[in-house]
Amino acid sequence: MFDVLLRGGTIVDGAGRPAFRADLGVRAGRIEAIGDLRAAEAARTLDAAGLVVAPGFIDIHSHSDFTPLVDARMCSSIAQGVTTELVGNCGHGCAPILDIEVAKGNIYGYDSRVPTTWSSMAGYLERLEAARPATNILTLVPNGMLRLAVLGTEDRPARPDEITRMARYLEAGMEEGAFGFSVGLEYALERPCSLEELTELCRVTARYGGLFAPHARNRERRALEAIDEIVTIGRDSDVRTHIPHLPPRRGGPPDADILALERIDAALAEGLDLSIDMHTRLHGLTNLSAALPAAAFAGGPDALRARLRDPETRRRFAAYESLITSFSLGGWERVSLLTSARRPYLVGKSFLGIA
Repeated sequence: MFDVLLRGGTIVDGAGRPAFRADLGVRAGRIEAIGDLRAAEAARTLDAAGLVVAPGFIDIHSHSDFTPLVDARMCSSIAQGVTTELVGNCGHGCAPILDIEVAKGNIYGYDSRVPTTWSSMAGYLERLEAARPATNILTLVPNGMLRLAVLGTEDRPARPDEITRMARYLEAGMEEGAFGFSVGLEYALERPCSLEELTELCRVTARYGGLFAPHARNRERRALEAIDEIVTIGRDSDVRTHIPHLPPRRGGPPDADILALERIDAALAEGLDLSIDMHTRLHGLTNLSAALPAAAFAGGPDALRARLRDPETRRRFAAYESLITSFSLGGWERVSLLTSARRPYLVGKSFLGIA
């Protein structure tokens, strides 16, 4: 007698073998049998004919950092069969936090209606545990939060003493349950990161057996050099590395995609522990704040508004090379506004049309 019986589904078990048709019986929350279960009885029977029965999918690159605290049902993940998510990617995340007013711009899904009562990785994980989200959640320690905690919004490489302080925050995060370390080198906070500081922080990650997940420094014209930088860091720190949304995007040599994969293959042949993922869609998205240098946000929103009213400052910001301006290499008519609380009438319009 099973609690649940799935009849006639196509089983894809994740072990690499070909799919096969079978019944599947569940008892007390565990799979008890797979095969011909026509004679079996169950409290609940589901007809899975024409459907795939598979283990829950692991989303290795998720930005569900704050959203489980807003809505623990995780509907968008569960509806796609995702049961495990790795958050804290691209240098963004929820810990460590010294000043929430400074840090909130680096937290995906931040909602001021949910009190931020923690400062450490342990505190964040305890809040997640209490929220009982519908998916399993692992988190990386985000480099953007390390830099905010130690350097604030200063636009420069970290000094040796600052690298040491960042390493201590990283060590604490790993001790408290983080899965690894991420960077977002196209974002203003982390563009000044030096090879030295990244390598040292990856050595800390490697000591804990953690994963290094680098959002590459440039994914357009210099995408191949960006991969070389990641491979160098992985080699020098002996950290296992997973490159998310593998570059390139546009603006590089016409065979950049082939050359990128050749670089990955060469690193694997050398013995590096390296893996990649790629977008399964033709669009990307990010916060519009990525168009501005980190120092623009010093002092909060009112100070930013004052800076934007100054013509000379506006000219300087307009010349700033950012993740947003890199999108424009494909044409501003292909860059659109996804959401705006203050100007909803602009949503869906291209930046060319808005201009």
